[in-house]
Amino acid sequence: MKRFLIASLVALILAAGVLSAGVVGATENDNEGEDVLTPASPAYFTQQIMEQVQFGVMDDAGTRRADFTLQMMERRASEMDELQERGRPEYIPGLVRQTARLSEILQEECDGLDLEDIDAAALAGAIARVTERADEVLKALEGELPDEARDGIKRARKAIGGNHEFAASVLQQIIDGELPGDPEAAESALEGLQRAGEGAGDRVPPGPGRPELDEKDGEENGNDD
Repeated sequence: MKRFLIASLVALILAAGVLSAGVVGATENDNEGEDVLTPASPAYFTQQIMEQVQFGVMDDAGTRRADFTLQMMERRASEMDELQERGRPEYIPGLVRQTARLSEILQEECDGLDLEDIDAAALAGAIARVTERADEVLKALEGELPDEARDGIKRARKAIGGNHEFAASVLQQIIDGELPGDPEAAESALEGLQRAGEGAGDRVPPGPGRPELDEKDGEENGNDD
C-alpha cells in the first residue's frame, strides 16, 4: 500500500510540475537539435508520462526504485541547467518542485532498504554524485529566479541535505568496516559530501577523527567544552 501511495504521489508531482511549468512548450520546440529534453519541447510531456508509468509498475527489489529516482533527479538537474542557459527561466520553478519531492521520495526509499542485502557502496556513491550535481544547479539558480521561487529552492536543498546525510552514514559504515566496500574510496567520497553539505540544508556527519553526532538530537559527543 505504501509503495502504491508513493508511486501515486510521484505521478501527481510530476504532472503538476509539467502543468505549472507552462503550456507554451506544447506549441513550440526549443529543444530541436539539443540532447537535453526540457519542458520547452512538446515531447517533454511524453517523457514525464513514461517516467510515471515506469516508476508506478517497478518492483522494490534491491535498489531499483531508489536508482530510478536518482535518474529522474539527474534529468531534472540537466533540464534546469539547460533552461537557464537558454534563457527560459519560466519553466524552472516547476522542475525545482519536482526535484524537492523526488529528493524526499529518495529518502523514503532508502529508509526502507536493508543495507546488508544491497550494494550499499554503489548506492551511496550514486546518491553523492547525483545530489551534489543537483545541489550545485539549485545553488546557482538562487540568485537568478524571482523571490517567490526561492522557497522551493530552499526546500529542495534541505531535502538534498537529508540525502547527503544518508549517503554519509553509509560511507562512514564502510570506512568503519561495518559494510563491505573500499574504505579509502569511501573516505574520499565522504569528504566531498561534507564540502557539498555545507550549504545543502542539513548536516553531514563528520568523518574519521571528528566528534560523532548523536542520532537523536545532533549534539556532539566526546567534547565536554
